[in-house]
Amino acid sequence: MIIRGGAELRSAPAGRMLALRHFHKKPAWAVSPCRRDETMMLDQACNVSNLTDSQEKLNSFSNSAPPTTVDLLKQYQAVREGAGLFDLCDWTRISITGPDRITFLHGLVSNEVKRLSSGKANYSLFLTPQGKIIADFHLLACDQELILFGKTTIRNPLFDGLNKYLIMEEVEIHDATDSHTLFSVRGLRSVEKSALLLNHNSLPDEYNHIPASIATIPCLILHVPHSGKASFDILAQCEHRDSLRKAFLDAGIIPIGADVEEILRVEAGIPLLGQDIDQKTIPQEAHLDHAISYTKGCYVGQEVMARLHFRGHVNRELTGFILETDEIPQTPLSIVSDAKDVGIITSVVYSLGLQKTIGLGFLRCELRDTGTAVDVFHGEQHVKAFVHPLPFV
Repeated sequence: MIIRGGAELRSAPAGRMLALRHFHKKPAWAVSPCRRDETMMLDQACNVSNLTDSQEKLNSFSNSAPPTTVDLLKQYQAVREGAGLFDLCDWTRISITGPDRITFLHGLVSNEVKRLSSGKANYSLFLTPQGKIIADFHLLACDQELILFGKTTIRNPLFDGLNKYLIMEEVEIHDATDSHTLFSVRGLRSVEKSALLLNHNSLPDEYNHIPASIATIPCLILHVPHSGKASFDILAQCEHRDSLRKAFLDAGIIPIGADVEEILRVEAGIPLLGQDIDQKTIPQEAHLDHAISYTKGCYVGQEVMARLHFRGHVNRELTGFILETDEIPQTPLSIVSDAKDVGIITSVVYSLGLQKTIGLGFLRCELRDTGTAVDVFHGEQHVKAFVHPLPFV
């Protein structure tokens, strides 16, 4: 059974946890000493209440029902009620240095760079001249460099795209993915747990970052809202990966696997590059206006963004769906209403919070009222779905 986002869960013998395997192979650049442990197991017990009923219900499904175990529920509950540790070592990290780095990047990406002082951060996009999404990423301004980081899928299009525009500028673009490690602490108690790791020193405000030390390891702490919740990302040299991970586990932070990470992403209504959004997607369709400055001046795709913002509109938007099925249909799924194609569902997971099959996709704006019923198809497979507001949880 598949949980969309490239992960398959295979049934394990009794008493053993499900094994996690990714369909897509890492490119050579991502294989490094800090390679992400994709079979990260639950190292510590977590006191979780009210799991028995959920487990019994999930176990009552047919063989094609969404797979889960108590361990998955514990991971999920850890984020919802405590703090979870996300190993983001395979995320892309690009460093831009040189005296012209600020003016160079400012003319390429959708959000502010010139007004981003050292210690600040934002969420930004790299667009085609037609205003379609090439890459989305977080941008950190440091004293002598700019750091761009985001999902694994942005590495090649972002790195190659930036280099294409580099002509006479005194700028160097480095792939820092292999030389640094990245963790994220997320959840209801992420502030408390992160402060404990820093010996109760001050944490950065949202979209700010500070130099810090965890277990004597120098690192950079960034406060960004992943999955719509408070999160703290920790960036350090790659050789400190194991020591950092131990410090997190010793603080009682529960490791979270890729399958639960995907469930949390879809529940939060966050589109994923390469799955939900691509070079056919306009940012406004995906509710990514917060990654765009409409006052900064020229950048690649700026004319289209300004025209849409001040005079136009999009015909479809990112939408949540509740699917009337216990199965996880393979995406993409065509959406039909009155015998017409009106949209597409691009991500489907089983929500551990709602105990329902949910999806993300794009639907024509006039059909996006909550509760609107649509027919969803994958080949001959038919599922009824209903529009649900985002986020789901």
